[in-house]
Amino acid sequence: MKRLGLVVVVLATLTACTSSPGHVPGDPAPVTVGPTGGTASALGPTRPPGRATPAGVPQFPTGYEVFEVTGHGVTARLTVPSGWSRTPITHDGAVGTQFVDPSGAQKFRVEILARADGRTARQGFEAYEPTVRLGEYRRLNLIDVPGVGESAVDWSFTFSDDHERRQVIDRMLVQGSAAVAVYYSTTQRDFERLMPIWQQAVERLVIESG
Repeated sequence: MKRLGLVVVVLATLTACTSSPGHVPGDPAPVTVGPTGGTASALGPTRPPGRATPAGVPQFPTGYEVFEVTGHGVTARLTVPSGWSRTPITHDGAVGTQFVDPSGAQKFRVEILARADGRTARQGFEAYEPTVRLGEYRRLNLIDVPGVGESAVDWSFTFSDDHERRQVIDRMLVQGSAAVAVYYSTTQRDFERLMPIWQQAVERLVIESG
Protein backbone atom coordinates (compact mmCIF):
# COMPACT_ATOMS: atom_id res chain seq x y z
CA MET A 1 0.00 0.00 0.00
CA LYS A 2 2.93 2.36 0.70
CA ARG A 3 4.28 1.92 -2.85
CA LEU A 4 0.82 2.61 -4.26
CA GLY A 5 0.69 5.82 -2.26
CA LEU A 6 4.13 6.78 -3.58
CA VAL A 7 3.01 6.75 -7.19
CA VAL A 8 -0.23 8.57 -6.40
CA VAL A 9 1.61 11.38 -4.62
CA VAL A 10 4.14 11.67 -7.44
CA LEU A 11 1.30 11.93 -9.93
CA ALA A 12 -0.14 14.88 -8.03
CA THR A 13 3.07 16.89 -8.61
CA LEU A 14 3.19 16.53 -12.39
CA THR A 15 1.89 19.05 -14.95
CA ALA A 16 2.37 20.52 -18.38
CA CYS A 17 0.63 23.43 -20.06
CA THR A 18 0.51 23.15 -23.83
CA SER A 19 -2.48 23.08 -26.15
CA SER A 20 -4.15 19.81 -27.09
CA PRO A 21 -3.59 18.50 -30.65
CA GLY A 22 -6.24 18.92 -33.29
CA HIS A 23 -8.82 16.24 -33.88
CA VAL A 24 -11.47 15.06 -36.27
CA PRO A 25 -14.76 16.81 -35.45
CA GLY A 26 -16.99 14.61 -33.35
CA ASP A 27 -14.22 12.25 -32.26
CA PRO A 28 -11.75 12.47 -29.35
CA ALA A 29 -8.20 13.30 -30.36
CA PRO A 30 -5.90 10.34 -29.78
CA VAL A 31 -2.43 11.11 -28.41
CA THR A 32 -0.30 8.17 -29.50
CA VAL A 33 2.49 7.10 -27.17
CA GLY A 34 4.70 4.96 -29.34
CA PRO A 35 3.39 2.60 -32.06
CA THR A 36 -0.28 1.78 -31.70
CA GLY A 37 -2.69 -0.84 -32.91
CA GLY A 38 -3.10 -4.53 -32.35
CA THR A 39 -5.51 -6.59 -30.33
CA ALA A 40 -4.84 -9.23 -27.74
CA SER A 41 -4.55 -11.87 -30.47
CA ALA A 42 -2.08 -9.78 -32.49
CA LEU A 43 0.38 -8.78 -29.81
CA GLY A 44 2.92 -11.46 -30.58
CA PRO A 45 4.56 -13.93 -28.20
CA THR A 46 4.16 -13.47 -24.46
CA ARG A 47 7.84 -14.22 -23.80
CA PRO A 48 11.08 -13.75 -25.74
CA PRO A 49 12.40 -16.93 -27.40
CA GLY A 50 14.89 -18.98 -25.42
CA ARG A 51 15.04 -21.46 -22.58
CA ALA A 52 11.98 -22.07 -20.45
CA THR A 53 11.68 -19.99 -17.29
CA PRO A 54 12.65 -22.08 -14.21
CA ALA A 55 9.85 -22.96 -11.83
CA GLY A 56 9.45 -20.83 -8.70
CA VAL A 57 10.35 -17.47 -10.29
CA PRO A 58 8.09 -14.76 -11.81
CA GLN A 59 6.71 -15.75 -15.20
CA PHE A 60 5.53 -13.93 -18.31
CA PRO A 61 1.74 -13.71 -18.56
CA THR A 62 -0.09 -16.28 -20.64
CA GLY A 63 -1.30 -13.45 -22.89
CA TYR A 64 -2.30 -9.79 -23.09
CA GLU A 65 -5.57 -7.92 -23.48
CA VAL A 66 -6.64 -4.37 -24.26
CA PHE A 67 -7.59 -2.37 -21.17
CA GLU A 68 -9.12 1.10 -20.75
CA VAL A 69 -9.30 3.50 -17.82
CA THR A 70 -11.02 6.90 -17.88
CA GLY A 71 -10.60 9.83 -15.52
CA HIS A 72 -9.83 13.53 -15.27
CA GLY A 73 -10.79 14.26 -18.86
CA VAL A 74 -8.81 11.52 -20.61
CA THR A 75 -9.04 7.82 -21.47
CA ALA A 76 -5.92 5.66 -21.42
CA ARG A 77 -5.92 2.51 -23.58
CA LEU A 78 -3.11 -0.05 -23.47
CA THR A 79 -2.37 -3.76 -23.33
CA VAL A 80 -2.14 -5.44 -19.93
CA PRO A 81 -1.31 -8.98 -18.74
CA SER A 82 -4.16 -11.48 -18.87
CA GLY A 83 -4.84 -13.69 -15.87
CA TRP A 84 -3.32 -11.38 -13.23
CA SER A 85 -5.34 -10.26 -10.22
CA ARG A 86 -6.77 -6.74 -10.36
CA THR A 87 -7.28 -4.14 -7.64
CA PRO A 88 -8.91 -0.75 -8.30
CA ILE A 89 -6.84 2.34 -7.52
CA THR A 90 -8.94 5.08 -5.91
CA HIS A 91 -6.61 6.79 -3.44
CA ASP A 92 -6.12 10.57 -3.37
CA GLY A 93 -8.24 11.16 -6.44
CA ALA A 94 -6.43 8.61 -8.61
CA VAL A 95 -8.34 6.36 -11.03
CA GLY A 96 -6.77 3.14 -12.25
CA THR A 97 -5.99 -0.51 -11.65
CA GLN A 98 -3.10 -2.51 -10.19
CA PHE A 99 -2.36 -5.94 -11.69
CA VAL A 100 -0.39 -8.56 -9.71
CA ASP A 101 0.96 -11.80 -11.16
CA PRO A 102 0.21 -15.21 -9.57
CA SER A 103 3.59 -15.29 -7.80
CA GLY A 104 2.94 -11.89 -6.17
CA ALA A 105 6.35 -10.65 -7.31
CA GLN A 106 5.28 -8.56 -10.30
CA LYS A 107 3.15 -5.42 -10.02
CA PHE A 108 1.83 -3.51 -13.04
CA ARG A 109 -0.23 -0.33 -12.68
CA VAL A 110 -1.94 2.21 -14.85
CA GLU A 111 -3.44 5.26 -13.16
CA ILE A 112 -4.71 8.74 -13.89
CA LEU A 113 -4.77 11.78 -11.62
CA ALA A 114 -5.74 15.40 -12.19
CA ARG A 115 -2.65 17.47 -12.81
CA ALA A 116 -1.88 19.90 -10.04
CA ASP A 117 -0.09 22.91 -11.54
CA GLY A 118 2.17 24.00 -14.39
CA ARG A 119 5.10 21.64 -13.83
CA THR A 120 6.46 19.37 -16.52
CA ALA A 121 6.81 15.66 -15.82
CA ARG A 122 10.52 16.07 -15.07
CA GLN A 123 9.98 19.03 -12.75
CA GLY A 124 7.33 17.12 -10.85
CA PHE A 125 9.53 14.09 -10.26
CA GLU A 126 12.54 16.16 -9.25
CA ALA A 127 10.42 18.09 -6.76
CA TYR A 128 9.02 14.90 -5.27
CA GLU A 129 12.10 12.70 -5.14
CA PRO A 130 13.57 14.17 -1.91
CA THR A 131 10.45 12.98 -0.07
CA VAL A 132 10.77 9.32 -1.12
CA ARG A 133 10.95 7.05 1.94
CA LEU A 134 11.40 3.60 0.39
CA GLY A 135 13.93 1.32 2.02
CA GLU A 136 17.42 1.74 0.50
CA TYR A 137 15.98 3.76 -2.38
CA ARG A 138 18.42 4.35 -5.24
CA ARG A 139 17.55 6.27 -8.37
CA LEU A 140 18.87 4.65 -11.52
CA ASN A 141 17.73 7.17 -14.11
CA LEU A 142 15.23 9.85 -15.10
CA ILE A 143 14.97 10.05 -18.87
CA ASP A 144 12.91 12.50 -20.92
CA VAL A 145 10.74 10.76 -23.55
CA PRO A 146 10.32 13.09 -26.55
CA GLY A 147 7.07 13.14 -28.48
CA VAL A 148 5.01 11.49 -25.74
CA GLY A 149 2.00 13.45 -24.51
CA GLU A 150 2.81 17.05 -23.64
CA SER A 151 5.71 15.96 -21.43
CA ALA A 152 6.95 12.55 -20.30
CA VAL A 153 9.74 10.86 -18.37
CA ASP A 154 10.79 7.31 -17.55
CA TRP A 155 11.79 7.04 -13.87
CA SER A 156 13.75 3.94 -12.84
CA PHE A 157 14.92 3.02 -9.35
CA THR A 158 15.59 0.19 -6.93
CA PHE A 159 14.59 -0.29 -3.31
CA SER A 160 14.52 -3.00 -0.64
CA ASP A 161 11.28 -4.62 0.50
CA ASP A 162 11.08 -7.56 2.93
CA HIS A 163 14.84 -8.12 2.57
CA GLU A 164 14.50 -8.36 -1.21
CA ARG A 165 15.84 -5.92 -3.79
CA ARG A 166 13.21 -4.68 -6.26
CA GLN A 167 13.48 -2.63 -9.44
CA VAL A 168 10.89 -0.24 -10.89
CA ILE A 169 10.29 1.51 -14.20
CA ASP A 170 7.54 4.15 -14.26
CA ARG A 171 6.48 6.15 -17.30
CA MET A 172 4.75 9.39 -16.41
CA LEU A 173 3.16 11.61 -19.01
CA VAL A 174 1.01 14.70 -18.74
CA GLN A 175 -1.71 15.46 -21.27
CA GLY A 176 -4.55 17.94 -21.11
CA SER A 177 -6.04 17.92 -17.63
CA ALA A 178 -4.45 14.64 -16.53
CA ALA A 179 -1.26 12.90 -15.49
CA VAL A 180 -0.97 9.24 -16.51
CA ALA A 181 1.46 6.69 -15.08
CA VAL A 182 2.36 3.20 -16.32
CA TYR A 183 4.34 1.44 -13.57
CA TYR A 184 6.07 -1.95 -13.43
CA SER A 185 7.97 -3.53 -10.54
CA THR A 186 9.52 -6.94 -9.89
CA THR A 187 12.50 -8.50 -8.15
CA GLN A 188 15.73 -6.94 -9.37
CA ARG A 189 17.22 -10.25 -10.47
CA ASP A 190 14.25 -10.83 -12.83
CA PHE A 191 13.76 -7.26 -14.04
CA GLU A 192 15.67 -7.32 -17.34
CA ARG A 193 14.15 -10.65 -18.36
CA LEU A 194 10.58 -9.48 -17.68
CA MET A 195 10.82 -5.83 -18.78
CA PRO A 196 9.08 -6.61 -22.13
CA ILE A 197 5.82 -6.74 -20.15
CA TRP A 198 6.14 -2.99 -19.50
CA GLN A 199 7.66 -2.19 -22.89
CA GLN A 200 4.74 -3.61 -24.89
CA ALA A 201 2.33 -1.62 -22.71
CA VAL A 202 3.95 1.79 -23.23
CA GLU A 203 4.53 1.14 -26.92
CA ARG A 204 0.79 0.59 -27.46
CA LEU A 205 -0.47 3.21 -25.02
CA VAL A 206 -2.97 5.71 -26.48
CA ILE A 207 -4.45 8.69 -24.63
CA GLU A 208 -7.72 10.22 -25.83
CA SER A 209 -8.74 13.66 -24.60
CA GLY A 210 -12.30 14.84 -24.28
